[in-house]
Amino acid sequence: MSTSPSSPPAGSAVPPTLSSSSADKKAGPPRSIPWVSQKTENAMKTLFAGGVAGAVSRTVVAPFERIKILFQTQGYPPQYTSISQALIKIWKEDGLLGYFRGNGVNCVRIFPASALQFYCYETYKRMYLEHFLHAQGQTDLTPLQRLIPGGLAGITALIATYPLELVRARLTVQKGKYYTGMWDCLVKVARQEGPLQLFRGLWPSIVGVVPYVGIDFAAYETFKQYTPKKPDGTVGAVSTLVNGALAGTLAQTVSYPLDLVRRKLQVQGLSAEVMGTHDHYKGMTDAFVKIWKREGFMGFWRGLAPNYIKVVPAISVSFWVYEEMKIVLGLGPGAKGH
Repeated sequence: MSTSPSSPPAGSAVPPTLSSSSADKKAGPPRSIPWVSQKTENAMKTLFAGGVAGAVSRTVVAPFERIKILFQTQGYPPQYTSISQALIKIWKEDGLLGYFRGNGVNCVRIFPASALQFYCYETYKRMYLEHFLHAQGQTDLTPLQRLIPGGLAGITALIATYPLELVRARLTVQKGKYYTGMWDCLVKVARQEGPLQLFRGLWPSIVGVVPYVGIDFAAYETFKQYTPKKPDGTVGAVSTLVNGALAGTLAQTVSYPLDLVRRKLQVQGLSAEVMGTHDHYKGMTDAFVKIWKREGFMGFWRGLAPNYIKVVPAISVSFWVYEEMKIVLGLGPGAKGH
């Protein structure tokens, strides 16, 4: 992530992809893909960096991701009552691989989703500055203004990859082998429930992704802006990890109830035998009402503790890998040629 391409703060890591000035073109590293333009090459590198960052971070926290979803989607009374109890139960039922159930499809989903999030954030931020703020003499976004490109980037990535998100949720919570894999789940949902059901829960997901991704990017960039820089203009690894952890925790806390409702809507098409619950919701509003009546206010925060355990390393690793990948690929401060 970076600040404005036109006038970044010291240490800001701005992909040359997102700047069309002649100065950037002269200062940039040699092209490694000769048959495409510099702008296209840098766009490809930014997408790749974002995708790798997402896949690595999700694999690191896969066991806690599964526990979070199990906490969110279980019926009432709950089968999983604590993180340690859930870890033991998964081990007894599925062994070591049980902790990573659904992670393969999660990586397939997160690679394009993370790539689009990072790239779209940079692109929307540049467009926002160029078309709305430069005329006023503004060269960088304020923390509140960063929420707009962040939210739009989240929506773009979500819509493009949502069927895979639904499949991942179902593979994670199923009991036994009702779905044998990603493709089998896609086909069965489309045939048995209709193609539109691949987008079940999309609306609460969109509502939830705006504050989550918006706050995530805005908070990280703000923390990064005020973090001491190394002589080459980059931020240290530990500082990047801390900034990412704080940003992710803040974003997840605000958007968690919507994330919980989205999960419940995604998995309710599964039968009681597969899912272990008879819960049924007509939509987002109905889900909120029923959760409130049955579990009260705290019902909207079920699974938040294991989610924190997941979010802190996941977002930290994601931002850190992204920043490191940009250096390796020749983008931003610290890269060879800059």
